[in-house]
Amino acid sequence: MIDKIVRDIKSLKIQGASNIAWTGLHALDYVARTSKAKSKKEFLNELRAAKNKLFDARPTEPMLRNAVRYVLFKAKETDEFNYRKETRDYIKSLYGSAIKAKKRVIDIGKNVVKKNYTVLTHCHSSTVAGILKKAKPKKVICTETRPLFQGRITAKELVSADINTTMIIDSAVADFIKEADIVLLGCDVIAPNYVVNKIGSKCIGLLCEKYDIPLYICSTSFKFDPESRYGVGVKIEERSPKEVWNKPPKNLKILNPAFDIIDYDNITGFINELGVFSPDSLFVTLREKYKWMFEP
Repeated sequence: MIDKIVRDIKSLKIQGASNIAWTGLHALDYVARTSKAKSKKEFLNELRAAKNKLFDARPTEPMLRNAVRYVLFKAKETDEFNYRKETRDYIKSLYGSAIKAKKRVIDIGKNVVKKNYTVLTHCHSSTVAGILKKAKPKKVICTETRPLFQGRITAKELVSADINTTMIIDSAVADFIKEADIVLLGCDVIAPNYVVNKIGSKCIGLLCEKYDIPLYICSTSFKFDPESRYGVGVKIEERSPKEVWNKPPKNLKILNPAFDIIDYDNITGFINELGVFSPDSLFVTLREKYKWMFEP
């Protein structure tokens, strides 16, 4: 089962940070449920083997790695005779904790967005959409987000929530961002000095700095990637050229990076389940609150 899950993650059959993380937890639960280990030590070795396979599945999935890391951290604390059940209980509780954390981000974020604001956002983040649906700003500008048009998902959700929404093509951001009072983005990875988000986000970050527009990254702390502390750079996923042009001219080279990087210098703050933090204070806070994230 775990090998199939790894294949599905690698082939993009399973997409979205949350979906991938929950699938990884499901795989660990399967390992715990079907384990033939005769000791806690053997059991932990089985979990570590599963962890290594899941970690290798995708290069840009810290939420998956953090969820798995948490389970291993708690499994080491389990009773010598009840380690299977206690580990499965930790997995179950993590589902609930993550859902509560996301709701908390939305509740905190809605207070950052004022009713008279025009908000710009890029791609689709269910967390950002949740904030906007709660905050009900005066207007939202969303990009279409080529080449897969995830911005259409955002637009549909916001229009259904009776929010005044305008969609723009990605290359028009430089003109329309000047109307925005604030920019909200989700993210795929949080590192100690940058975040990774959908391609086009770096341009938006630079424009926010140029026009002095506040830019907030809205995400639970599960997106933080502790491995980046050691200089391990995030590998930017290169997607199929066919997403850009299905039948291009012969000999034409097409590059289709899925993500790019926003430096902390372009970010005003982070909205997560713990509150609103400046880039300088985020790392220290996570180390204090989530020690298990920093486990090897």
